[in-house]
Amino acid sequence: MAGRMMPASDYLTAQRIRNQIRREADQLVSQFDAVIAPTWPNGAALREVRDGWPVPARPEWEPPNEINSATPKLNSIANLVGHPGLAIPCGFDEDGLPLSVQIVSSAWNDQSTLDFGMAYQRETDWHLQRPPFPWRQ
Repeated sequence: MAGRMMPASDYLTAQRIRNQIRREADQLVSQFDAVIAPTWPNGAALREVRDGWPVPARPEWEPPNEINSATPKLNSIANLVGHPGLAIPCGFDEDGLPLSVQIVSSAWNDQSTLDFGMAYQRETDWHLQRPPFPWRQ
């Protein structure tokens, strides 16, 4: 229904801009086997601590709030341009909350992205580690 409210000219303009961004992203990623970048500019957003356990800023069933909508999701560009991306754990921040990176490769190269993720996990053990709970501030 929302799509019916957008004029066709705006939709076509948005698609042209998206295609330009995609071409530039294709050119960048084609220089490398994969690009590794953060998925989030900081650790997981924390709302509060209850009984030593962290309460996330937004459980999946809650609508977005200021914390989530104001913080850039760094994986959005891969989604926009159609490049496969894989988010994997890479550690914990100073509060013990999880951090992750994304592995992005060229369009239609999903298997390569997964292969890089598997190689990363063979060399690290972040995917086996858990945050130190019960958690204390």
